[in-house]
Amino acid sequence: MDQVMQAAPIIERFRLKGKVALVTGAGQGIGRAFAHALGEAGAAVAVVDIAADGIRQVVEELKGKGVDALAVRADVTDRDQVERMVDTVVKKWGTLTIGVNNAGIGQWVDAEKITGDIWRTVMSLNLDAVLACSQAEAREMKKAGYGKIINTASMSGHIVNMPEPSPVQRVEGRGHPPDAEPRGRMGAIRHSRELHQPGLHEDRPCREPDRDSRGEENDGSLDAAHTDAPHGGGH
Repeated sequence: MDQVMQAAPIIERFRLKGKVALVTGAGQGIGRAFAHALGEAGAAVAVVDIAADGIRQVVEELKGKGVDALAVRADVTDRDQVERMVDTVVKKWGTLTIGVNNAGIGQWVDAEKITGDIWRTVMSLNLDAVLACSQAEAREMKKAGYGKIINTASMSGHIVNMPEPSPVQRVEGRGHPPDAEPRGRMGAIRHSRELHQPGLHEDRPCREPDRDSRGEENDGSLDAAHTDAPHGGGH
């Protein structure tokens, strides 16, 4: 048997028809792009963000493309809201196949001026929420025996960006020491790998640095060298 000639077309093997995706921070930027990409590939998409106007707009965009989409307003730093977020998706479609944990925030503050409140606000969303979302998603995926969890982090966890004063960063932000936020987010991502079982996979795209501190105009781009694309099958 000639496996090359007998295989389905490569584009068809990347189709996500019948899959259900949840994307946090999807009201703008990279999250919005994720929602569009997954929807275009055939998945139903839950557009999650704390900003109601943003998710309504993105859902309208997706429906204009014929995508089955749902707006879910949630603060992912609140574990109860995270659980309700997943429950809402499962109630709508009966399952959760793909979880994209993308939400993040940033503050452009010099290292010596960071307050405890600023630090905790950023870390609760950019670190703690990643673990909470991964856990809630994985619990549902384990019931079905299949799932993809995609956590985004910054390449700034590997490099030092000078001279921009942004030690407390958005997920895809840049900065000089301390670089604890992107490194910590990568640590949370590594911890989430323990959720694996046969059929469950966790992918780790990294983001390029970006000039916008809050992601309102430009959320950066995916670094293809660090991206594992979500396949339609159980790879």
